Amino acid sequence: MKSKWARLSIPGSLAAAALILAASCSDSDPVTGPRGAARTPTPTPADAISGLWVGAVDSWEPADQCRSGARATFTARSSQVTGRLEITGEPCVFRDVLFDGTLEESGYFHQWRLKGRISGDPFADGSAQGKFVLEQPFDDDWIRLDLREGSTTVGVLYLQRNP
Repeated sequence: MKSKWARLSIPGSLAAAALILAASCSDSDPVTGPRGAARTPTPTPADAISGLWVGAVDSWEPADQCRSGARATFTARSSQVTGRLEITGEPCVFRDVLFDGTLEESGYFHQWRLKGRISGDPFADGSAQGKFVLEQPFDDDWIRLDLREGSTTVGVLYLQRNP
């Protein structure tokens, strides 16, 4: 005949294991991990585009074939984007060209359309359109922005996040 303790050992062991498991998981979410743990937030497109960008401009007015340094600073709130564009190399220097536009979904993963108006010397009827690509987790985000005066494309900005 088995002792009273032998008959209770298997069900008792299972009950004890269940209590220990329940206690150890009481402060955890199976998908996100322990409550209160730091999480790295995924940046929104507005967060990701805001800040300083550097790069180059190509083909400023075809006769000049300008290839020089470029900088841009953007600030975004939701889909509204404002910024300041600057071309730094001769013969196509301009400073304080203002951008006022929008950031829209393009239908492609981590890509958005960036388009708007540009103003300031030398633009009287300026516009800009292009794309913003967020390449997470590689931190290789980039912007290509076609600059137009009236209906003529006068240059292309290629920008990357300032290192």
